[in-house]
Amino acid sequence: MEVDSLPAPLLKLTGVFVTIKKRHHTGKDELRGCKGCIVPSEPLYCCAISSAIKSAVHDTRFDPVTSAELEDLTVGVSALTAPEPIASWEDYEVGRHGIILAKGEHKAVFLPEVPIEHGYNAKQTLSKLAMKAGLEPNAWRRGCKYTVFLTSKLTKDFC
Repeated sequence: MEVDSLPAPLLKLTGVFVTIKKRHHTGKDELRGCKGCIVPSEPLYCCAISSAIKSAVHDTRFDPVTSAELEDLTVGVSALTAPEPIASWEDYEVGRHGIILAKGEHKAVFLPEVPIEHGYNAKQTLSKLAMKAGLEPNAWRRGCKYTVFLTSKLTKDFC
């Protein structure tokens, strides 16, 4: 397929995350990888391809995905709106916004579905996000900057 024949939205500079999950007989999906770019330097289709590869083989939280797992995997591609700063954590809407917490050199991001999947309210989300950023759980209460974004997500079985 020629790049010129791709739909226009795929050619835009758009942030993207690719989430890989493994289905279990229990009905609960297990995260197998999630990587992306918030501020893109390439078109959406390029960021999606590189994020998919990173999610599958370079997410250091997990072993690389194996061919034996493929039939049990789902792949979600989330296109992001441009991040926008918010004045206070109280402007964050759980389940609607993805959120980036930044404090000094520390930074972490959650997609909108993360707190919903774990049953977190806003304060719990920010505590978990602070810990993901390498901070103390209550560090979000002082001196943090917050940026939010929306996503449009497509999820498909891998096989």
